[in-house]
Amino acid sequence: MKNKCPLRCTCFQQPSKERVVVNCTFSNQTKLPSYVPDFDNLDIDMSRNQLKYVQYEEYLNRTKRIDLSYNDIIRIDHLIYKIKTMNYINLYKNRISFFDKAILQKRPCNLVLGEIKTKCRCEMFWIKTWLERDSSQNCSQNRVTCDLKSEHIDAMLLSKDDFCPVERKDRVVFTALIRSFKYEIKLLSRQIRNRFLNTKMLNSEMDRVYISLNDENREARVWVTKTLKVNLEQHGLETCLPCLDYQYGGLHVEQIYDNIKQSRFFIVVLTEDSQESQLQNIELNHIWSSFKCEDRENIVVINFDALDSAKICDRRLRALCRLGYTLDFCNFDHRLLCNVRNRLNISQNN
Repeated sequence: MKNKCPLRCTCFQQPSKERVVVNCTFSNQTKLPSYVPDFDNLDIDMSRNQLKYVQYEEYLNRTKRIDLSYNDIIRIDHLIYKIKTMNYINLYKNRISFFDKAILQKRPCNLVLGEIKTKCRCEMFWIKTWLERDSSQNCSQNRVTCDLKSEHIDAMLLSKDDFCPVERKDRVVFTALIRSFKYEIKLLSRQIRNRFLNTKMLNSEMDRVYISLNDENREARVWVTKTLKVNLEQHGLETCLPCLDYQYGGLHVEQIYDNIKQSRFFIVVLTEDSQESQLQNIELNHIWSSFKCEDRENIVVINFDALDSAKICDRRLRALCRLGYTLDFCNFDHRLLCNVRNRLNISQNN
């Protein structure tokens, strides 16, 4: 089977096991191949190579088993753990020391980590529960040892107090809280200040709305272009939507900066793949910088995929969600577009 078989790999069908094998072991690969045969039930062997980062590839959704053992893997894309059809992942003998909570999607018997040494922190206490599932299912193939007070101790033997040592110094606790919720504190301070100043958005030539989204997300892009943008313009607002308004061949980052600088309102369309968009992350950095420095500007986050705040990696977006700056796209009361305009605090004359 040569069609789309990766370079230096061997591919063959195995009808007796209802699978297609892609064998790339000992082939000096440094990353997952960009293509494999167009079949379901793939069994991919990438063991004994030189992989350091395992990236998500579309064909992994057609993969039942993948062997990544005996590599130099430091990190694996968390999306791979979420693939429901993949029922076996072997990561034995790698250099992984950080765990993504997405591994909870996999049964311990279906995910081989081997022996891992790591610095156990409070937010990692869930790993002990997962390992206990491993033990209860009689497939003890994973062992995590925690670097604790210069000792390596089996995570199964540690209590929650070991993972989360109590800090008795009030000042340290207070500092930790400030650091953890610094964006929430900034937003609340802004709300209080604006309430006393009675800040009101006035009609002006700068009543312009900059809309940020991952334009590779087709569903979000269609809704924004066909519905949101049209509605805002019908209410007298100028809009800037990068995927439609930017000049081709221009320097994209400069266009982002210039258009955000010229906008008074910001709408961020938050989708599950927002964090994967480099341009949307650049937009968010400039939007936040402008937003925090100018009291008259306003921002609304539309939670397009109904994400829980705990699953949002960006701390600024998470703070906006926690404090109610977001509107859920589910729109049960059919007032989403009206609520967007109200949240922007646009003058009723618009």
